[in-house]
Amino acid sequence: MQAKLVSTKPEATPGDAIVVPLFQGNRTLDRGLSGLDRKLGGALSAALRRPGAGKFMETTLLQGGRGGPAAVLTIGLGRQGELDLVRLRNALQQAGRALRRHGSRRVA
Repeated sequence: MQAKLVSTKPEATPGDAIVVPLFQGNRTLDRGLSGLDRKLGGALSAALRRPGAGKFMETTLLQGGRGGPAAVLTIGLGRQGELDLVRLRNALQQAGRALRRHGSRRVA
């Protein structure tokens, strides 16, 4: 696996899918995700308002919009104060497994 840092907007990032981490209890999207949410027709905001959104290791696969990634996967990180490197690694591995089943090869 290769990883690299990019400075593009989420909705303009090349790839098959984008992973969006969510904290449990957070009901507002980060400003940097507003463009992606618009491309998805508000589906990202709607996913954030669902009961249990952000629950640790909980995934939701959203179909991408026109001109953006084919899919957007939300992954729950649990409560913000409980996040550590082990939990982050486990959540990202869960996201990778979900996207592998989906057939995504290039993920941002």
